[in-house]
Order: sequence, then C-alpha cells, then structure tokens
Amino acid sequence: EVNGRVLYPRRFDQCRRSGFESSEVELIHFRTRMCAGQIHLLTQLPSHQTAYKLPGLLDVGKNLQCLWAGNAICGEGPYWDVGQQVLYWVDIDGCKAHRYRFQNGSVDTWKLAEKTGWLLPCAGRSELLAGCKSGVYFIGLETGMREAVIDPEPHQPNNRLNDAAVDADGRIWAGTMNDADKIPTGWLYRIDSDLQCSTWDGPYAVTNGPAISPDGRILYHVDTHGRTVYAFDKHMDGTIDRR
Repeated sequence: EVNGRVLYPRRFDQCRRSGFESSEVELIHFRTRMCAGQIHLLTQLPSHQTAYKLPGLLDVGKNLQCLWAGNAICGEGPYWDVGQQVLYWVDIDGCKAHRYRFQNGSVDTWKLAEKTGWLLPCAGRSELLAGCKSGVYFIGLETGMREAVIDPEPHQPNNRLNDAAVDADGRIWAGTMNDADKIPTGWLYRIDSDLQCSTWDGPYAVTNGPAISPDGRILYHVDTHGRTVYAFDKHMDGTIDRR
C-alpha cells in the first residue's frame, strides 16, 4: 500500500499476489508513497529495519525518488505485478489507471469508465479485478473489456469502493464510502475467491487502509474521518470479531 502504509514483501518473488494468492512474506524493506499527485519510491531499508519497527523517521531527502510526476488528483491503490515486473495504480478522481515499468521507467495510462479505488489480479485471467463506483468488474486495460461481477451496494448509488487488501487465503477485504466523504454509509466487505460478498463492519464515512498482520490473525481497518485504526481478530474461516 501507499500513503504511509507499508505492505510490500522484502522479496517480490516470494509473494504470489496473482489470483488473490500470497505466501508467507516478511514485511517490507521497500516503501512507496503518493505525494502531491506523484508516485515515489523510498530506497531499500537496511535488513534489520522492518517496516513496522522503524527506529525513527526516514530522511526523505536521501531516500525519496520520484518515479512519476503525472499530477494525479487522487493517486491510490498500487499493486506490484511480479510476472510483468510492473507497478499498477489508479487516480480515483481522475478516472485513470497507470502502469509503471521498472525496466525502462515508462508509464502507460488508461482512461477508466468511472471512479475506481483499486485493481487486483485474478488467477487464470488476463483482466484485472477492479473496485469501482458501481461495483466490482473485470477490466482489460489493453482491450477495453469490462465485465460486471458484483455490486455489494445496489441500494447505495452514491457510494463507491475505496480501498482493498487480499489475505493469504485469497479473500478481498474492501470498504465502501459515500462519494461526498461526509455521510456514514460505507461498510467493510469480504469478497471470497468465488466472488461471493459478505458484510462485516460499518457504517463508515470513509473506509480505508485494510491490512493483514504477518501471521494473518489480525485485520486492521481505518476510519479516516474518525481518525481511528481498528483491529479485528481474524480467524481461519475468514470471519472477524472483537473489534
């Protein structure tokens, strides 16, 4: 994740994120962040400094490198594609998807049909799974293909999907929010690998920053307007409780 949340594995080849799959990985020695509509890479941290136990603040002047200065309105939702060796992310309010190629530094950009909070890979498909304003879709950035999958909130036309994370069992934890950022109509959902959706917590004005602990036993979730980070006990069957 970006925006101060550090969830990349130390070795990208150890993390199988395609198809909602991930192996056990050690949290991060790389960090990326969005800042003023740009995407930045903080250089590799010393191996003894895990992302969740940094001894102090990083020296941004020494560690920050601008990879893309495309002036995004709301840059969010990056994910690293191991096979392609590229970084995808979205500009939610700009309705765009971007892809950065680390091999040559080039950036590809696609216009999206509506506000999109995240893109994730899916096993057996070349298309990406996208969390959009009107629901979840398969989208083909190269082909323009767009296939509706599920709308968790057909009764909330002013809501949109905002942020998501995938656990080790392939479940997507995703939140919704009112697009005006003011009304608490958003909820936390779990989307299983068979694309069935269930509701787990809410309501929120702005759901944000879902993350899973290294051992998979805790789900973290952010109430942005409430300035609160919640921690849930997360169980092997995918249920959560004890917020």
